[in-house]
Amino acid sequence: MSEQATPKNLPVRIRATGPEEVRRLTAMIRQALPDATFSVQERVEDEKGSVAVVVTARGTHTGRVGNYAPTGEPATVVIVSSLATRPRAE
Repeated sequence: MSEQATPKNLPVRIRATGPEEVRRLTAMIRQALPDATFSVQERVEDEKGSVAVVVTARGTHTGRVGNYAPTGEPATVVIVSSLATRPRAE
């Protein structure tokens, strides 16, 4: 049996490509969870220097998220990010 999408369990995927979209995503999370704390759960780097990071944001859902009104309940957002790095100019 699959879980229903509720404000406590939102199966939302948002793709943010580039610095400006990442800033907008961060602002959206901050609006929804103004008291959010962010913590790195996992970091993986490949031999070329590219990095994947799993970050968890936890806070109180006091701001609107899309069509979902604030619940006042604790909420967790899991963010998976991959970063391609460029070699430094020497």
